Amino acid sequence: MDRTDYNRYMSYKVIDVREPGEYKLGHVEGALNIPVAKIKTSKEIKALAKDQKIIVYCASGGRSAMVHKTLVGMGYEEVINGTNKSMTERFLYENQ
Repeated sequence: MDRTDYNRYMSYKVIDVREPGEYKLGHVEGALNIPVAKIKTSKEIKALAKDQKIIVYCASGGRSAMVHKTLVGMGYEEVINGTNKSMTERFLYENQ
């Protein structure tokens, strides 16, 4: 990972909400894998500051939309639904 990639990934916490088997097939570099069912109890989520920039994604956007709503309801202020891996990578590239 070069310096540009490092800076890009440091400003956003990327969370892949797919199941572990899906995650193993390919994911955004540096993304945490926290399946939908574990979002509310995840130690990684609870450790994030409420103003942390978070991007969630899945395979097609349905699960990430649910997680987006959940995280906003938990008080996280800067949550983006990245929809899927490709769109999340494009967003990160365009907003570096």
